Amino acid sequence: MAKNIDVCSDWHGTSQEDFNFANHNSTDVTVCAAANQTWPFNIASPITVPAKGGGSPGKIAVSLLQLPNGTYTYDVDGCITGGQPKSVTIP
Repeated sequence: MAKNIDVCSDWHGTSQEDFNFANHNSTDVTVCAAANQTWPFNIASPITVPAKGGGSPGKIAVSLLQLPNGTYTYDVDGCITGGQPKSVTIP
């Protein structure tokens, strides 16, 4: 079962990992490519993560691409706290 990753947080992942971006905000959040950065996800930019509903976070299934170890930065728009940019570090 894929783990849930808070779309508004930095995190650690592994190459080709399946996960769910989870949105705890009451509005949609958009994840998009940062200038001059490698896009680490299998879904093309931008990714819209739906707002929470019925007490549960909005979710979208995503995978990390096959990538070498490193930190991959991307922009997130719509987070109430944390702001942008965000990053995933492999491993």
